[in-house]
Amino acid sequence: MARKSSSPAKANGEAGLRLDQLDRKVTDTRELVNALVVGLARFAERADGFMVEQQKINLEQQKTTAEQQKTNAELQKTNAEMQKANVEMRAQTKAMERRADLSEKRTDAIIRELRQHRSRIQKVEQGARNRK
Repeated sequence: MARKSSSPAKANGEAGLRLDQLDRKVTDTRELVNALVVGLARFAERADGFMVEQQKINLEQQKTTAEQQKTNAELQKTNAEMQKANVEMRAQTKAMERRADLSEKRTDAIIRELRQHRSRIQKVEQGARNRK
């Protein structure tokens, strides 16, 4: 037969000790849970702060992207205007070159005519001198 505890006081003392240990474990567990809750709350606050910061960064990036797109559109417009101006300048340059060529040809023709006239005048003058 199994022997029971020798005294009821000892049994009550052991039960009280076990109850104290259990109570301490419950208290430790509560403190641990409370510490975890506080830690999670701090983590959540920090995460919220990081999310707010990230949203600010995202907004700044969107603003920068919009500014870059606007700048790119302006550059494309300027490039198109410059290309148009270059085409016009080339056309004007060709027209000026044609006019310069025509002027040179006219000048050459006038010089030839003047030489022919001078030659005729010289012949007429020579003939007049020879008649004297």
